[in-house]
Amino acid sequence: IMVPTITVSDLDVTPNDCALGDPLDLKMVFETDQHITGGYWEIKYMVDMAAQRQIIELGVSQPIDYAVGQHPFSHHIEGIDFTGVKKSLLRNVGLLLASLKNSDAEEIIQVSMVTQVSKNSEGSLIRTIMSPLE
Repeated sequence: IMVPTITVSDLDVTPNDCALGDPLDLKMVFETDQHITGGYWEIKYMVDMAAQRQIIELGVSQPIDYAVGQHPFSHHIEGIDFTGVKKSLLRNVGLLLASLKNSDAEEIIQVSMVTQVSKNSEGSLIRTIMSPLE
């Protein structure tokens, strides 16, 4: 069986340049060249340090069948809970990950959004999520 080819044509994460743990809305438009049965998106945030990779699960969309063609996808995340993650680890580049999986939980595509994390003058951690399309 061929794996579908997915093309992401539009990707938007809001708000940006805000507190690291703030709620976020992920919106994208993607195209598939094959029917996907029970397709669902898994959203995660990965704190990536060479020795200490930590993954925070942010949500899973309802499974739906995607016909050949273009589809919008949007997902609201209430916030990112960094309880138990060392602050020093957060002050690095992270990754916001959106993975499209099929009904067999096989990954079809992973969209990776590099997230720069910096400290503002008050000492709060601020996120800047980059679109891989730019």
